Amino acid sequence: MGAEIHGIGIGREAGSGHVLKWSRAEGIDDHLRSSTSPDLERESLIAGISAGAAAVREQSAGGDEHTAEIISALLMIIEDDELVAMASPHLDAGWDAATSLFMALDDLNDMMGDDEDFQSRVGDLRGIALTISAKIRGIEGGSSIPAQGEWVIVADDLTPVDTAQFGPSVVGVVTELGGPTSHTAIICRSRGIPAVVSAKGALDLAAGALVLVDPAGNRVVEGGELSDATTPISFIVVNDEPLVTVRANIGSLADAESAAQTQARGVGLFRTEVLYLDRREQPSREAQAKQFAAIFRAAPAGKITVRTIDAGSDKPVPFLPNGEEENPALGVRGFRLGLAHEEFQPDQLGAISANCCASSTVEIMGAMFR
Repeated sequence: MGAEIHGIGIGREAGSGHVLKWSRAEGIDDHLRSSTSPDLERESLIAGISAGAAAVREQSAGGDEHTAEIISALLMIIEDDELVAMASPHLDAGWDAATSLFMALDDLNDMMGDDEDFQSRVGDLRGIALTISAKIRGIEGGSSIPAQGEWVIVADDLTPVDTAQFGPSVVGVVTELGGPTSHTAIICRSRGIPAVVSAKGALDLAAGALVLVDPAGNRVVEGGELSDATTPISFIVVNDEPLVTVRANIGSLADAESAAQTQARGVGLFRTEVLYLDRREQPSREAQAKQFAAIFRAAPAGKITVRTIDAGSDKPVPFLPNGEEENPALGVRGFRLGLAHEEFQPDQLGAISANCCASSTVEIMGAMFR
């Protein structure tokens, strides 16, 4: 075995493949001054957002449901007129359309303060902004993943648009940045792809080199083989009753069906806002009741904690407009948003209560109740 790089392992099983360095087209994220007027750059930005969003939807069409949900929510923010408004001062200051978009996202990141989760979402938005920049600047290229072979993707970090391209040939992921709750970690964990994130020195791995991705050992080994992988801790069941009751977190019917295939005993958190992120029109109480009924039936048996819609801030819902706020993360969101749209909240609560079935104990949690 060769040198080792250490980081944070994601998953239990190891993977072995050849290094594929993930790179972006040259010049795509450069900060450039404009050679034309702010009005023309503004038109270019609007056209670029439209073209870039369409490209992202096409790229993510064959991806998994979880990635598709994340990208859908991010595109709602990208396509909101407010983002162009945030870019306008930078356009007026003489920056080109793509640079002004990057700067607007920097401003958004500053608004999020020190919240790592929100900053991570802004990082995801920057990934989509790169596609928009490519459309604006007429840049083609960047990394693509061969359909044949076994490849370990190595990058500084990855965006939702990047991970949407993962196919069966991707057997491992290694990133210099990111953490256990990053988008890359979440996607790799849900798809069973071995990964090591926050692996300093990962970019020094040679393209094409054979490496072992050993998440149980929190390491990447040059020249390593699967037989060298760390054996994950395993447990022997000695009692049907768990020492700690583990419940699933879900946000959709597909999540409920997947959770039912595990040993989860009920649902610890049903994030109902996921059901509405791509809805342009408010669903009726009857439609919501039907959807909740299907999810409750599919969920693993046990207590189900249903959180009322926690929309707003980084999770906008099209049919529940909220306007502009200085601090949207602590503003009118969650239950407060429901109070601002009185026609929606009774329908959601009614739809949930209509499906409290005997096989499960349904509890309702009011998101951001105060």
